[in-house]
Amino acid sequence: MYTIIIFWFSVGIILYVYIIYPFLIAFLAKLRTKPAHKRQIYPSVTLLVAAYNEDEVIREKIENSLNLDYPKDKLEIAILADGSTDKTCSIVKEYAGKGVWLYYQSDRKGKTAALNRVVPLTHGEIILFSDANNIFRLDVVSKLACNFADPNVGAVTGKKILFKTKSALGESENLYWRYESLIRTNESQFNSTTGVVGEILAVRRELYAPLSESVINDDFFIAMEVIKRGYRVIYEPEAISEEMPSASIRDESVRRARISAGYYQLIGDLLLLVPSAPFFVFQAVSHKFLRPFIPFFMIIAFLTNIILATQQPFTNNKFIFFIIGQAFFYFYTRH
Repeated sequence: MYTIIIFWFSVGIILYVYIIYPFLIAFLAKLRTKPAHKRQIYPSVTLLVAAYNEDEVIREKIENSLNLDYPKDKLEIAILADGSTDKTCSIVKEYAGKGVWLYYQSDRKGKTAALNRVVPLTHGEIILFSDANNIFRLDVVSKLACNFADPNVGAVTGKKILFKTKSALGESENLYWRYESLIRTNESQFNSTTGVVGEILAVRRELYAPLSESVINDDFFIAMEVIKRGYRVIYEPEAISEEMPSASIRDESVRRARISAGYYQLIGDLLLLVPSAPFFVFQAVSHKFLRPFIPFFMIIAFLTNIILATQQPFTNNKFIFFIIGQAFFYFYTRH
């Protein structure tokens, strides 16, 4: 009795996270659509690029930033290179005459400490956070900025896609990001998106709050601060950032494990938002906070499935088909 309850509960959580919630948020988005009231505006923007020891990619990033289709007198480009020991700083200095600012100190205290130090030194009405290893489509800043015409919008995140490669991992990651894009679009239409991308995240300056130096997911922390102030976080799928896929499955696993740890680091702050932003909390739990538990529910479902299969006659034993189905599903999601 208890075994079958545990089995179906585990299966139910897996189905809820990957299938039911995406359909549910799509339904809610149609039931209560709240699009941002966009209009092309040109606020001053600080493009803040985190670049610790990024000499292999920083030149391409700077050239890409200088070519963005946005009024030059409205765009400040700031490279944050605290602690870098390679050629990053010397490369950035080559562009000093083109309005690219270098912020550097020899001590490396972590990204969040560096952001807290540098953000007050910049000037844009909008702060656009980015990384050195991603490339923006040329209309990115314009696409992000038009959402800030809506006074209720406090932050806007864009769409992440991966450069095409022949690797199976790259194709798998691209499929994942297309799936994520659909969820984030519907979350944004309904309320606010919980899926912010740190390498393409724009925030009103007055809504940026200093981060604790222990924070792992600085992007999600920033989004929560925006929600806490009563503003929306919008997903703009036409603002596109491109980057290379993870080099290996191990690299991608380490990245996702770190992100998951960062979410649970902030769960206390999230729960404090229940009275003022219950929809955002519901979305965050469904979209982000349950996902790290999925491997455990997969294991429980598989083990209880085996137990149930051994308790049934082989003929017409539906649990054998469930085992086969789980094996294919787990293999596919692993790769």
